Amino acid sequence: MKFEELDINSYFLDKDKSIKKLHTQNQVKTEIIEDQMQQLDNLLKDQEKYFEKNVYQNIDGIIKPYIKLLKLTGLTKDQRKYLQQIEDTIDHIAQSVGNPLQVHFPEMTIKEMQIAEMIKNNLTSKEISNLLNLSDLTIFEYRKKIRKKLGLTNTSHNLRLFLEKLWQNGY
Repeated sequence: MKFEELDINSYFLDKDKSIKKLHTQNQVKTEIIEDQMQQLDNLLKDQEKYFEKNVYQNIDGIIKPYIKLLKLTGLTKDQRKYLQQIEDTIDHIAQSVGNPLQVHFPEMTIKEMQIAEMIKNNLTSKEISNLLNLSDLTIFEYRKKIRKKLGLTNTSHNLRLFLEKLWQNGY
């Protein structure tokens, strides 16, 4: 009887060791899979940031300068209206890609984001007021609201440089 008990105990000890070994192997494999998933997630995020940055650079570097030049020419009222519609559509497309302002500061209005982008592009308040047919005082108020929403009130941070870094870092 003792021999059978030893066999049974030995059998269960072997099974217990096997289960522990399988459990350890499973943990190692799970950690490897989790690590690989994290690496894939990081790659996808990097690729998305690259794509978004590329879209913004193309819009800011290629399309926006032409729109700015067109606005400075002698356009009729209807032409200005159509050009504004084109610019708004381009802005909407750019925002749908993942505007850093929209991502980090969703409380900003479309107009504030538009003005912030113009500030980032080194336009003066006077140029912005002319382009948007708004008064200098209105642009000043928008700049104040933007600084407040970005947490830059009562700081010496340059708004344009802050916006530029936000876009460069892509979030």
